[in-house]
Amino acid sequence: MKSGSKTTRFGFLEQGSIGTAEPQHLQNFIKWYESGHLFSQEKKEKIDWSAKVKVVLKKCPEDKVRTIMKIRKAFRLETPAAQLLSAAENTPFVLTEKLTAIVAKKIIEQEQLQSWVEIRF
Repeated sequence: MKSGSKTTRFGFLEQGSIGTAEPQHLQNFIKWYESGHLFSQEKKEKIDWSAKVKVVLKKCPEDKVRTIMKIRKAFRLETPAAQLLSAAENTPFVLTEKLTAIVAKKIIEQEQLQSWVEIRF
């Protein structure tokens, strides 16, 4: 967000782009904040939190063994640990499609797995 007393529009840039580029999408800050902090790339329609979703390993964790074991336990996955460790090298990888969105979201937040796991509708 550029500084100024009447500034209401803002955009996102990667850290290396600050000062050298302009955001591709500008948003109204007040509307963005009141809408639940949705980004322009996110779906803005109402989410059915009772729907089954894909829980996806989106990137390989730095501490792979420990994190994969934590993920396996948190989601009660039956997939062998060796298979999950192998899959972690080839992300994205669908971990499960058996959970509802609200359950998956709760697990991800409680276990602080946002860096490695995401929900896909």
